[in-house]
Amino acid sequence: MDKKSPWLIEAYSLVAEKGMGKINIESLAQKVGSSKSSFYHFFGDTENFRAALFDYHIQRSEALALKISACDNLKPEMLNVFLENKKDILFHKQIRIKREDERCKVCFEVAYKKVENAIFDKWIIHLGLSNQALFAKAFLNLVADNFLLRITKNNFTYNWLETYIQEIGYLITQIDNTNIK
Repeated sequence: MDKKSPWLIEAYSLVAEKGMGKINIESLAQKVGSSKSSFYHFFGDTENFRAALFDYHIQRSEALALKISACDNLKPEMLNVFLENKKDILFHKQIRIKREDERCKVCFEVAYKKVENAIFDKWIIHLGLSNQALFAKAFLNLVADNFLLRITKNNFTYNWLETYIQEIGYLITQIDNTNIK
């Protein structure tokens, strides 16, 4: 681990739990056990730090996508991977909330695309939408956005995820598949 990593790891956890606006260099320095001047030595300024933090998220999203790709099914394997990577998903939620900021938006889109590509094949199989890939992709985007809005640190459990997947399955059964083009 290099000397920048503790700063990124601590900030990543802070953002995942409390949001992008909660990064304070002085309190971050205390948590890392270093000085503010070390922060500026490593990153130069807060914009460079944000860029490094977003790069860190994209790297973690790539690792998450690899874990998802290795899953044989949505339930229980992929749900367990989500739980094991709760911090990454909660960080992703925070940049989704702040996506009016161009850097947050770009990071969100790049990271989401990596995970979406890993999920998609299992998603269409689980929902029985193999013959409706365009609908399945659009539906996944809506569900992913809704998922990020609904999850919290406290409700992010296996039972909640399983119930959420059941709700999605129920919605699919209510759609008249003959009207999907």
